[in-house]
Amino acid sequence: MNWKETIEQAEASFHNAGIDDALLNAELLAVYLKGGWHRGDILPYLYEPLTPEEEVEYEHLINRRLEHQPLQYITGETEFYGLRLYVSPAALIPRPDTEALVEVTL
Repeated sequence: MNWKETIEQAEASFHNAGIDDALLNAELLAVYLKGGWHRGDILPYLYEPLTPEEEVEYEHLINRRLEHQPLQYITGETEFYGLRLYVSPAALIPRPDTEALVEVTL
């Protein structure tokens, strides 16, 4: 199975679990697994098959998201005000409202 098909299956699972932005979540987990940062970083890989190791790891990531763990805690990183931040469950995940507050403050 290639990345496009695998992402589509993950999207359906997320949608059925009531997870908002199901496609975005599926794509970002794939990007993370491939070592990228932005959603479009998966495009060169869409029609490549997953390795057996990637299949196992992607399934693990999907299962964590299906348990409603925040995407940022699964990947251990998030973007805030153009910066790449590393996060853990011990940290609050920056929200878009916080970026707006920074804009007003500046």
